[in-house]
Amino acid sequence: MLEPRQNPTAPFQVEREQPWSIRRYCHGHERRWRRLLDLHSLTEAWITDLKLWSENTDVPTLRRVLAPQAQRDFELLQRTHPSRWDSNRDALLMDQYPEEALRHLEVSIPTIQAILLQRLLAETAEEELPALRASLEQSSWAAGRACSARRWPSVTLPAVTDVRGLFTALLDSPFFEEARRPVLERALPHSVSAILLDCPHQSGQPEIRGVADILCDLRVHMMRGFLYPLQSRLVIVRSITAGPPVGCRLQFGLHSSTAPTGDRSSGH
Repeated sequence: MLEPRQNPTAPFQVEREQPWSIRRYCHGHERRWRRLLDLHSLTEAWITDLKLWSENTDVPTLRRVLAPQAQRDFELLQRTHPSRWDSNRDALLMDQYPEEALRHLEVSIPTIQAILLQRLLAETAEEELPALRASLEQSSWAAGRACSARRWPSVTLPAVTDVRGLFTALLDSPFFEEARRPVLERALPHSVSAILLDCPHQSGQPEIRGVADILCDLRVHMMRGFLYPLQSRLVIVRSITAGPPVGCRLQFGLHSSTAPTGDRSSGH
């Protein structure tokens, strides 16, 4: 039985559609914003671990080689902390619509990473490149561990022995856009193979193309660190697809050794 209205004389309130001029921020935008912050944490890890700071200032040396717009994006992201997510998000959206702003950052963040890698490679002597590569790989792995700790705080995670479960955990991670998730080629309890639809090789940015291979490798190391709490014996082998378009194929499996995997290569 329907209950009578509390005030019969009050007019019905019709829900109106929000005007187009008002910027609307939804849950989907929030997920993308937090994904981008996690992806930028890889840049922060390189800067911190490799001590890439200017003398007598707290501004990274990277600032001097960025275009003005990329520099503004970088400084905004550097100021962003989990306790200030909302205020920095609002600063980002001050002059842009959410979709526009997020799409811009989805291009800007990997571009900043590529420029940083280019600078590091150019300024490192050839005989020191293997040591640089090892430092970047370890830093990326640790960034993945920190990312999973933020997403799964204070949770005791059981070891996952079915590789399909490990791959599923990546679907809620900073590595894939929801609209461009990997295409599964094979999914077995001991082996998963997938082709990435969103990797640096597929970027149209000229800054990224020159270092796409190393950038993909470092993301794989971050991915392994991210999944380490679920399975310490995880192995991810990356290879290049024939194309077109050229992209990455990832093969997931478990290593037979029980040794820690934090310093293993990605198998490229």
